[in-house]
Amino acid sequence: MNHSPLTRLALATSLALAAALPAQQNVTVFPSDHADPNVTGGNLPGSSWQNTFPFSAGVTRQMALYESFDLQIPDGRRITHVGFPRYTSIASTGVRIQLEIRMGHSTNDVQNIDATFANNYVGTPQTVFTQKIFALPDLGTIGNATDRVWVPLDTPFTVDRSRNLLVEYVVTANANSNSAFNYYLAWDNFLSPIRSYGQGCAGSSGNVSSLTSSNTAIGQNWRLTLRNGTANAASSLFVGLQSIEPGISLTQFGAPGCSLLVQPLITVPAPTSSSGGLSLSFPVPNDRNLVGGHLYSQVVTPDLFANNAGLVLSNGDDLQLGIQPLVATVVARNSATAATGSVTRNFGGLSLFGWQ
Repeated sequence: MNHSPLTRLALATSLALAAALPAQQNVTVFPSDHADPNVTGGNLPGSSWQNTFPFSAGVTRQMALYESFDLQIPDGRRITHVGFPRYTSIASTGVRIQLEIRMGHSTNDVQNIDATFANNYVGTPQTVFTQKIFALPDLGTIGNATDRVWVPLDTPFTVDRSRNLLVEYVVTANANSNSAFNYYLAWDNFLSPIRSYGQGCAGSSGNVSSLTSSNTAIGQNWRLTLRNGTANAASSLFVGLQSIEPGISLTQFGAPGCSLLVQPLITVPAPTSSSGGLSLSFPVPNDRNLVGGHLYSQVVTPDLFANNAGLVLSNGDDLQLGIQPLVATVVARNSATAATGSVTRNFGGLSLFGWQ
């Protein structure tokens, strides 16, 4: 298809705006635990991809709820751009879409978001990007591709931190015959880093026990696993909020090579199995004040023949608690004018906001 010079200029401008963010803009990443110090140039973490939100599912109406708890934009500041990072392992070819974006505030949260779009708004939503053709940029390794999609808003939106933010994306047409297409944007679950520190000491069998925990978000179960421990032993799990590094050596107490690595706050009985294994699970309260906190743990096991002290210790395990992504997305079914949609809670799509 041939385009007039004016049309080609408009498309080129649209692509440039989609790929670039003015240097004077502040950038906020949502969820906040995925923030990267090089967000305007570096790659954001994304363990997987999604290609349904918000541009590529065909003709759709989609709403995202961003809880102010996790949206690090100061009160009264103006959002000027919305954006999304690409999934770094797959390239995408840009497609032209006809797009409209609305913003508003809500007193609803992830748990009580309503399937009816209008019921989520406090007051009247504001059209921040008037309906027009928007050229999505190529992402990844295609030609002059970029790592970000940025949409500059026609009308900036002022943030009220006493309420949650709603962003609604309405795609009324696209250049793919109005059908869904592949456009791979970053997706990730909660982040909960785990670190093993210090060294365990050998038991009478010569094995060194190894303790590890599972990635854990608030409201979930914290699971710990011990391997290669002393079999059928009345072990104890030490759990604390502070580690001891490099550790307190127990050599002078008759346990050479063993170190205490945790300041124990609680001690939990943890008998090992006939194979020297151990699996434990503890519920973590759904309390947002716990997000980012650390749980340090170590297993202490009696082993009469291991050393003069008659005990061995595992390595230390350091777990940082995460939080499920606080964005809930309501997706309409093949309609830009639908009044209701289905609700997906804790959707893991990464979002970017440029603000002044």
